[in-house]
Amino acid sequence: MNSGSIPGLSIIDPYPFTFLTMLVSLEAIFLAVFVLMSQNRASAIDSLREEIHLQINEIAEKEITKSLQLLAEIHKKIVTDKKPDPELEHMLKALNTAQIESQVEKELSPKPLAISEALENFETLLHRKL
Repeated sequence: MNSGSIPGLSIIDPYPFTFLTMLVSLEAIFLAVFVLMSQNRASAIDSLREEIHLQINEIAEKEITKSLQLLAEIHKKIVTDKKPDPELEHMLKALNTAQIESQVEKELSPKPLAISEALENFETLLHRKL
């Protein structure tokens, strides 16, 4: 349409098509902005859902522990000559979520490369000698 091959239509943008290229680039910019905005919103919704799932799981864990404590008390009253169960005693303890969280963060943190460790060790040796 813009090439001049259709009679009666004048050329709007000559051959290098700078104006049309600019329009297509602006369209791409606007589409990219909309996609990024929707991804940001989806990420916020996902993090909120994860937080809700975490809270529900913590509540369920407390309820299960309480039920287990009640069952253990009933078991103690009915069966008096049974030896204590170390696994049951471990399950009856309250769960420390902060400790689990710090342990997971430690495991997920990126470990330094062997080369960077060697360079750091070399630098410390150099500083000690100086």
